Amino acid sequence: MSLRTQAQLFSSSAFFNGPASSVARLVDGIAAAPYEGLWTPTQAAKVASVELAGTFSAISVQLYGTNAADFPQNTQTITVSGSVAQNDSITTTFANPNLPGGSEAVQVTVGATPTVSTVAAQIAAAINADNALAAIGLTATAAAGVVTVSYPSQTPSQAAAGPAEFLAQPANETQITTTVNTGSETVAVALGADGQTIGSAITAAGITAVATMSRYIKARLTSLTGTIASMNYYGAA
Repeated sequence: MSLRTQAQLFSSSAFFNGPASSVARLVDGIAAAPYEGLWTPTQAAKVASVELAGTFSAISVQLYGTNAADFPQNTQTITVSGSVAQNDSITTTFANPNLPGGSEAVQVTVGATPTVSTVAAQIAAAINADNALAAIGLTATAAAGVVTVSYPSQTPSQAAAGPAEFLAQPANETQITTTVNTGSETVAVALGADGQTIGSAITAAGITAVATMSRYIKARLTSLTGTIASMNYYGAA
């Protein structure tokens, strides 16, 4: 099971012809849902809109916003369920253009007295011990059989370079795939829970008004029939 996230930020837009305008690309080349867009800084907008382009007949989008002081984290979850047994083998693979070779895999072998909670804890520990994943700011916690994976919309090295440099660099898009090599348990990836919903049920292409004062925004696609070429956010203070 996999889930892909991606985003690209753009510099100020002339669309609003104002000193505090911004553009953020929330979706680029997505052909399947669910999709969790990466947080993009948009400034506190008094006027905002979202433009969708592509070939699709049905779509459901939720927009999330936050005024958090710090750059928000993206989250995905990995849920372990079913029957687990000692010596079962599970691999979690992270695809990200900022990783060496574009991906990194962590594998765990289930230990003695296994439960879904102990297996989730093993997966989280393996993720946190991986140096390549740490380099892109990815961390994991575990509770009650659920691993919560968190990562920034930009890598720590990109953040250190400053906003201007970040605009020209790829976002920290991440695809998580889980494989049960041996065993009968189920390991499923899903969207996380973060931010506040500020809009939903966008069902047609074009520009849709969005009332928001959010400092950061992202898109979450819950269903899609067709392909989205791009989804852009436009805002002006």
